[in-house]
Amino acid sequence: MVVVMLAFVLPTIFLVLLFWDSLICPCILALVYPQSNKSLNQRVVLITGAGRPQGIGYNLALAFLQQGCLVVLWDINAKDLKQAQTTLSLATQHNHPTTTTSTLPRITIQTVDVSDATEVRTAAGVLRAKGLLPSILVNNAGIVRGKSLTQLTPHDLHSTFNVNAIAHFHTLSAFLPQFMSTNDGLVITMSSMMGMMGGAGLADYCASKWSLIGMDESLRMELRRNGSTGVRTLVVCPYMVKTGMFRGAFGDDGDGNGGNGGSGGTGNDTQKKTTLSWVRRAVNGLRDALVPKLSPKQVADAVVVASGQSLNTHNCTCGARGKQLILPTRLSLVPPLLRLLPMGLQEWVLDLGGGSMGMDGFTGHSKRT
Repeated sequence: MVVVMLAFVLPTIFLVLLFWDSLICPCILALVYPQSNKSLNQRVVLITGAGRPQGIGYNLALAFLQQGCLVVLWDINAKDLKQAQTTLSLATQHNHPTTTTSTLPRITIQTVDVSDATEVRTAAGVLRAKGLLPSILVNNAGIVRGKSLTQLTPHDLHSTFNVNAIAHFHTLSAFLPQFMSTNDGLVITMSSMMGMMGGAGLADYCASKWSLIGMDESLRMELRRNGSTGVRTLVVCPYMVKTGMFRGAFGDDGDGNGGNGGSGGTGNDTQKKTTLSWVRRAVNGLRDALVPKLSPKQVADAVVVASGQSLNTHNCTCGARGKQLILPTRLSLVPPLLRLLPMGLQEWVLDLGGGSMGMDGFTGHSKRT
């Protein structure tokens, strides 16, 4: 009798927990609290690390423009930004016209080193003077070094954490007070699946991305404490994305089909890649067949959809302040289920996914996102 009850109760509890945040809780709240009706149209969206056309930031800008948003693009590379502005203007003008009626510019670019707090404050002040008040902040800029822990220099560590983590505090300090004063806004934090599990050659990168998940959770608790029911957060954890940032890694074929992240130092060349055993090559092929690498457009489109959902969740004190988006969504249960395994099995699963040798052959590219 006990076994029968457990066989029924445990799966029921699992299904309730699985669908609580996406289905059950919203349905319950809909009976008591009114749902927000906020549109993305004509919102000002600030995106960091948006200069590279093959990057996530650029594709986010394009996707938000298609929703009628105004975008502010930040990047450390002025040439990339100017090119991005030109191509985005052409793409949205001829192929995807927006419904924006604002007199403000649809695309604004600013050359900003987000790891420099002074530059961030100055750039934010310029936007305010122009009347451009972002209500969606996308912290996307990132870098990856691809070095083993013992090879990392103090400069490598400072650079990785300053761009991947500390920069988020700089931008939040600049714009979060405005969000809280108007009780309206969305903070999008671009983390990574590597912010939930580790890998050789990625100690600094994983640690910096892992910290963002903790920062997002702490931010949600602060918003709850302050009663800021209209300010939402969205933390995005993509699987490998074809941006070129992890070129040469995880069975990459050399065309940039690597993972989410930034630019970085030099790897171990493609010579080591050729030494992979046929078994590991077969594992790489099976992994890519079961879970293909994402395109930047796929990530951007999913983030924009989730942004609209986040802004329109139920406006009440007991509702969720944030949302976690793992891409592809079918991998959403992998991180929590992985942690239920014994440590030895965890390492074996990570190794199958390239945890120990995935970064062999990493070359990356030479610029930040």
